[in-house]
Amino acid sequence: MLRSIATVSISGTLPEKLHAIAAAGYQGVEIFENDLLYYTGTPAEIRQLAADLGLKITLFQPFRDFEGASRAQFAANIARARRKFALMHELGCDTLLLCSNVQPDCSADSELQVADLRALATLAEEEGITIGYEALAWGTHVNRWQQAWERVRRVDSPALGLVLDSFHILARGDTLDALPSVPVEKITFVQLADAPYMKMDLLEWSRHFRCFPGQGELPLEPFAEQVTRCGYRGPWSLEVFNDGFRASPNGATAKDGYRSLLWLEEQTRRRLPTCDADLFSPPPLPVYHGLEFIEFAASAAEAQRLGQHLQALGFQHEGSHRSKQVTLWRNGGARIVINHQPHSWADHFYQRHGVSLCAMALRVDRSAPIVARARALGYATWQGDAGPNETPIPAICAPDGSLIYL
Repeated sequence: MLRSIATVSISGTLPEKLHAIAAAGYQGVEIFENDLLYYTGTPAEIRQLAADLGLKITLFQPFRDFEGASRAQFAANIARARRKFALMHELGCDTLLLCSNVQPDCSADSELQVADLRALATLAEEEGITIGYEALAWGTHVNRWQQAWERVRRVDSPALGLVLDSFHILARGDTLDALPSVPVEKITFVQLADAPYMKMDLLEWSRHFRCFPGQGELPLEPFAEQVTRCGYRGPWSLEVFNDGFRASPNGATAKDGYRSLLWLEEQTRRRLPTCDADLFSPPPLPVYHGLEFIEFAASAAEAQRLGQHLQALGFQHEGSHRSKQVTLWRNGGARIVINHQPHSWADHFYQRHGVSLCAMALRVDRSAPIVARARALGYATWQGDAGPNETPIPAICAPDGSLIYL
């Protein structure tokens, strides 16, 4: 499975985005035109940078407002397409995303729309370019995927296929139930995004509130299942417009997105256990037996005050570590550790956050599968120092920098 993400999904300059995307583990990237326009170098330089980072440029986007335009505008659109194709050759990309027309004065005549699309597909075929046609949820006349497919079918060109975007399809309440009627070779590309349910204008909802799979409420799991069941084995690519993501550090955002693709692949594998698709299949989770303890980081003075507060809450001092400045407090089945050991993980956490929850411990029957799963998902693991006759306890580094002991 080739995992990809659109550059519009994260913050930074285009080179910064490509470095973050490669570091997160993606194999592919969609280049959003605005990112290229703001880049001071050349498309050839971006092509080389992507290659150096091991990234395939899976898609160039978007090409807008083409089909059904006035005849004077149609000629300008063809000239615009030629310029786009030349740029794509320099970029080293052979797939272009064409959005359905959103102009209010574009023609509703489907014959004219098909003729325009056929002309564009003929030009694309001459140039060795594949075009993926996408029904924008707010398109003037084409705003559902089956409308887009009907036009692609009528054009009947090897250079024109269909782009399936989960947001545009699911935000309108549509499904992929009719997808088996579409030849799999006509599915050019699949874009994935989730979103919380919101009663608002579709364009505003799309441009500001998309999120990664599993973070919203759209039925991404059946969507991915149906796409996979029909035989599609091309890229799964994230295209997320989100104000918060574009204002956040791109490294963490890119990694979160990559994990969301892995999560969606895992759910798809569970739905299609015998499928031949190369889907993420981590070790199964062991049995969870509950919370063993939570751990606070503190200074020596603050550890004493924290212990007094715990006593007021009914906790009793259960014991102290024999070689470290760590104490255990207990109230029934609840256990709290206070760690003020100098130069420890807890001390580093305290230096950054003050008195705070720095770790928790989960009781499981086997830790190895969880550690393997965490590493597969891109999380760091931690193994603290163990003294004589002490048992080392494996831990996973959570996104906030705290530890999860097993």
